[in-house]
Amino acid sequence: MNKERIRLLLYKYLNNSSSEAENRELAGLLQIKGLETEVKQLLDEAWDDFHDESKPFSTGETERMLAAILGNNEDADPVRAPKRWYYSRSVAAAAAFLLLGAGLVWYTSRDIAGRETISAAPKVIRQDVQPGSDKAFLTLSDGRDIALNNAASGLLATEGNIKIFKAGDDWLSYKTSSHNLPKKEAFHTLRTPRGGQYHLVLPDGTRVWLNAASAITYPIHFSNAQRNVKIEGEVYFEVAKKAAGKRKIPFIVTARDVSVEVLGTQFNINAYQDEKQVSTTLLEGSVKVKTAKFSSMLDPGQEATISNTSNDIRVSSANTDQVIAWKNGFFQFRESSLESIMRQLSKWYDVDVTYEGKPMSKKFTGEIPRSATLLEVLEILELNHIQVELAGNRITIKA
Repeated sequence: MNKERIRLLLYKYLNNSSSEAENRELAGLLQIKGLETEVKQLLDEAWDDFHDESKPFSTGETERMLAAILGNNEDADPVRAPKRWYYSRSVAAAAAFLLLGAGLVWYTSRDIAGRETISAAPKVIRQDVQPGSDKAFLTLSDGRDIALNNAASGLLATEGNIKIFKAGDDWLSYKTSSHNLPKKEAFHTLRTPRGGQYHLVLPDGTRVWLNAASAITYPIHFSNAQRNVKIEGEVYFEVAKKAAGKRKIPFIVTARDVSVEVLGTQFNINAYQDEKQVSTTLLEGSVKVKTAKFSSMLDPGQEATISNTSNDIRVSSANTDQVIAWKNGFFQFRESSLESIMRQLSKWYDVDVTYEGKPMSKKFTGEIPRSATLLEVLEILELNHIQVELAGNRITIKA
């Protein structure tokens, strides 16, 4: 995962939080033959987000500043940046980041007045926690539990003519014979713990991604009337289109008191119990979101939110990249509160979070790979004057 590692190391270098060993590693990664396109893409992506926030330096000044990343490293060869990826947009992107004092994995905070508050704070962290991984538990209809991260790939179990397979380390799938189907409905539940994620192909071909601390309950065979599943936490769906004769079979997801009806589409549902609302975000196709009193159709790029204290459905435009960043291996924040960020971190790193002092008004914007260790993420918070202590599996945030 060189691209993700470069993101993190560049961020740490440009925020003066990298070690000499990390600078040497960055120097080596930037000089690997064949990575020029990857680095250019990182700069382009960064420019798309920040080109309105700063005035770039000239091309010559930018190249000299980029060279400084490797220039003080005696072990590295002199920088010979390939000119084929130093075109104007990438140069402007690099300059913008250097001007802001942030890196390709950036992290800025703003107080209520909108002032940037990036600077170093004393380090008080003494240990580290590894990021989450592919792990989940499958509960069969007879109550048996299978720890999927400990199970070998291949056939896991059989119920009648329905076979359950583990494919690789992170996929669960079903193979159903058209003959001798179960006479009574049977259900399975796939559940991820905190610090886990997993993927699933349902018996109808629908593809499902489970975030940490999430679950889905589903029949091991869908009828020709409708397809019903129930979820907890956060789940992303790519629903397979199915029909019985000329009639399309609806796919219905229930999350708490909200149901989402689709025919064939891609969407994300966030229904964690510790969030203040249930959010459904549509990427492709169409869905109908329903509560006890209201319903609303969504178009691609829209999000429906239902507050825990009301059945009202509020529809708005969504930042779909941010919503599904978790599925693509990142944390992505846009003017996010510290509390909302820590809720995500607590699930992925399997830690508890407590607060001392007054609630913070800062808002944060940034992108961090989920492959980063907890210590690396918390060091970013420290750069924003947030005092963090980590003891065992407990994080304490001090105002």
